Amino acid sequence: MKSLIIFCAIFAVVFANWSTPTKEQFKQHRDDCLKEGNVPEETANKIRKEQYPNDRDTYCYIRCVGSKSGIWNDRKGYDIDRSLQVFEANGYEVTRENLERCFAPLPGADTCTWAGVNMRCLRDNKYVTKKASA
Repeated sequence: MKSLIIFCAIFAVVFANWSTPTKEQFKQHRDDCLKEGNVPEETANKIRKEQYPNDRDTYCYIRCVGSKSGIWNDRKGYDIDRSLQVFEANGYEVTRENLERCFAPLPGADTCTWAGVNMRCLRDNKYVTKKASA
């Protein structure tokens, strides 16, 4: 009986961590990562306007948000299935094919650069777009 209770508790924690973040939770992840990364105010203001500078602070911010939302793993990179869910839940459109084009290993790069360059590929190629409001 004790084992069953422990299993259920672990399952609940794992399930809670893998649920798709709501827009509010995603915004909280973004705010937390700006603070945790000590992102300079000038850069933070650009990020809030969805203007992402090509610098280390921004790349580490992107990695942090990806980690908190469950789409990024420092050993494996981006999880394509999870990324599709999170983008969709947060009002963005992207295809699996475009994620596969951009979410690739970056040999020799640190995790911040890897996460940032992969995400930059999506933005630079306009593979991710905001859904039109109904």
